[in-house]
Amino acid sequence: MTQSEISASMEADGEGDEFISVIKAGRMVGLARSEVSWVEVERHLLRLHTVTGETYQLRDTLKSLHQRWAQYGFARIHKSFLVFLPHVRELRREAEGPVVSLGVGADAALLPVSRRKKSEIKQQLKERDDARF
Repeated sequence: MTQSEISASMEADGEGDEFISVIKAGRMVGLARSEVSWVEVERHLLRLHTVTGETYQLRDTLKSLHQRWAQYGFARIHKSFLVFLPHVRELRREAEGPVVSLGVGADAALLPVSRRKKSEIKQQLKERDDARF
């Protein structure tokens, strides 16, 4: 599916949530943006990870998806990762470098944060936390 086909297949529900056509088990299905927790690049495809633990594929670029979704709380943390900031539990340092944690316990995903993006992500998380109180 090309970028123009993807754009043409998007819809908005009554609350403005974007639905995008994605691939699941070889079939095209609709996925709401609000269900996506994080996105990674995998072999020229995007793999979208949902809050329920399901994964979907999308033929698009991370740059393009970030441009469309940044206004809804998605942030680029690395050249290969995009995260939904409200789902980030913490930003911490591991032996390999800075990471963000999404989820809790054994199911938590640890995603790398590039050194270039660390201060920007730290600031965005601070603003998010300040807005909660």
